[in-house]
Amino acid sequence: FFGLFSTFLVEGVEDVTFYKGGFAPEYGNRLSSVLDIRSRKGGSDTADSWFRGSSVKISTIASQAHTEGRQGNARWLFAGRTTYLKEVVDYLRGQGLIDLVLDYYFYDVQGSFAYQLGEGREVMLSLYQGRDRLNFDPFLVDWGNTVVPFNAAWRVSNVLATRTTLSYSLLSQSFGLEDIFELYNNIVTWQARHMVTYTGIDDHRLGLGASLERSGVVFRNTQDIAGFSQRDATDFWLAGAFVQDTWSPVTAGGRVWDFSPGLRLNYLSTLNRVTAEPRLSVKRRLPHDQSIDAHAGRYVQHINSILFSDQENLNEFYYPAQRAKYRTVEPSSSWLFSLGYARERIFGEWTLSLEAYYKSLHDLLVNAASSDIPDSVRNDPEAEFGDTFKSAEGYSYGYEATVRRPEGTVSG
Repeated sequence: FFGLFSTFLVEGVEDVTFYKGGFAPEYGNRLSSVLDIRSRKGGSDTADSWFRGSSVKISTIASQAHTEGRQGNARWLFAGRTTYLKEVVDYLRGQGLIDLVLDYYFYDVQGSFAYQLGEGREVMLSLYQGRDRLNFDPFLVDWGNTVVPFNAAWRVSNVLATRTTLSYSLLSQSFGLEDIFELYNNIVTWQARHMVTYTGIDDHRLGLGASLERSGVVFRNTQDIAGFSQRDATDFWLAGAFVQDTWSPVTAGGRVWDFSPGLRLNYLSTLNRVTAEPRLSVKRRLPHDQSIDAHAGRYVQHINSILFSDQENLNEFYYPAQRAKYRTVEPSSSWLFSLGYARERIFGEWTLSLEAYYKSLHDLLVNAASSDIPDSVRNDPEAEFGDTFKSAEGYSYGYEATVRRPEGTVSG
């Protein structure tokens, strides 16, 4: 509900890592940032229990419940949540306390089942599904996600580990004004991914991986008031391969340098083209808990975010790079350069970090105005949805300063 509720239930999440830039080549098809969320296995590390730490939480506008347990090598967790905000608003309005009419509903569920096959070998099946619906006359907004990943991890030896992921994901959303217009977007993705990590070379941590995904994207633009409807459906393959390394050489001052070069290659079937994403991060540790880090890299996103106007939208819609009848919709890309400084344990308990960055942006997808579309395209019944866009270039630069006190009576 636009930030009033968190997307994920805390009870179902083991760890969250946010990469706001400069992320490794293993993360592809992303332009600006990555949110890496790991599900909790549930249960206890030591004792068997069918229901351990189960909980029920009830508030004035939402309720949630979760249960978890362990038996032998099996561990599981299930959590769910829903809201009755509409009923609360209706009741308050019936009592004459408010005049607001709000028809809003959501639910989400999270779950995981993990099984230990042996020392360093484990399989895990996870689930996330969420759905929101807001009818705020005349606006009607509906959106939701389903994600089902299956992970298999195997530590082959002390220096070699592998991880395989098979996943299904669905994003569907709509936004419109009743009896006037509706925008609908649906993205289904099946993905297989495999990664190998090798630490058998002195001072190096080497990662190799590949991924293959099949996606289907549907975009529908219905203008009821004008009697117009357009539907675009695209199925495509996206293949990727990457290599990344972290080299921490031993010098006279110890391990004070980290060099992290990497490269990602992508193949997109709709364009029959290979794109390359080189990246390099360097970190230098200094005396007195200080460090300097720098990063340069290229990023490519093959499913573009559509900008319909210069106004903020409630929903963000997506369209894949492809060849339309009259033009080619290119994948969005960027070059990022950043330089940062950090110092820890200032006065024993404070942390300071400073970072400056510059990013160039290329082939951003912008909805073209009618005057920008030639009559030959606008009046062609065989023109495709991709023909109604134009590309934009841009840049961003800035700095961030953070002061943090991680522990203590007062922290923040």
